[in-house]
Amino acid sequence: MESARINLRAVNRSSLETLIKAGVLDSLHGTIQRSAVHASLDDAIRAGQDLARDRAAGQMSMFAVPEELPANLASSRATKDASDSSPAFSATSSLQLRKTQPWDRMTALNYEREALGFHVSGHPLDDWRGEINSFCNCDSGRLVTGAGGGVIVIAGLITRIRQIITQRGASANQRMAIATLADRTGTFDAVLFAETYATFGELIQDGKVVVLAGSVDTSPSEPGVIVDRVFAIEDSSAHLASRIEIRLTDPALGGSAGGSTEKSLTPTIRMLAGALRQAAEAS
Repeated sequence: MESARINLRAVNRSSLETLIKAGVLDSLHGTIQRSAVHASLDDAIRAGQDLARDRAAGQMSMFAVPEELPANLASSRATKDASDSSPAFSATSSLQLRKTQPWDRMTALNYEREALGFHVSGHPLDDWRGEINSFCNCDSGRLVTGAGGGVIVIAGLITRIRQIITQRGASANQRMAIATLADRTGTFDAVLFAETYATFGELIQDGKVVVLAGSVDTSPSEPGVIVDRVFAIEDSSAHLASRIEIRLTDPALGGSAGGSTEKSLTPTIRMLAGALRQAAEAS
């Protein structure tokens, strides 16, 4: 890890940390090493400070490349020195990254949004493309058209939550919320009135991907959603699936058709029917 090329009076630790989280330094070690670069940041800063002090005091390693050398000579000497196995070269020119667990996809994406205000290497909804395509009938881009009227189902990443104490009506002095969500086409606001917020409020968390069912709210200048129900994206199939499709094959028949197929699969069909009845009774 390069450690002595940045003036820490111009770029402080916080700035370097932001650059790492944003992926700006990926070209040095790759996206997978962001966590290792982040963990090694203090080591790099200390090594750079030590090397800068040594240079200021005139103490140069015999293998180091003086800054005042012409670029072509410095390059050739650096290439030669890099092949040298002397500890002096590795100590003054580079650091080994600390061994850490790589950030998972969601952690890396959340750090990107923290640093830049938006995602760079992907989007949190990418991992849920199948569920969104199967169960959602709307996105932020279609809200402006009213999504055809009726009940809409829309998914998004919660990026902001504003809690409000109601002042009037039957739910006066109760808590409601307006959440801002982002999907792949833009952002939108979702209103949860007091009763809805009391029921589903535990799912309204910053950085969480959720599925909302409700209606289009056309009262603000930018259309949003009046929420009736909220589901965690991972539970959406349990709440929104309208049917279950089960395909059975009998490997013993080698894919051949005939009356024997139904007979051979009868025990399996009966077992599945019993399991489905038990699941229906338990729900």
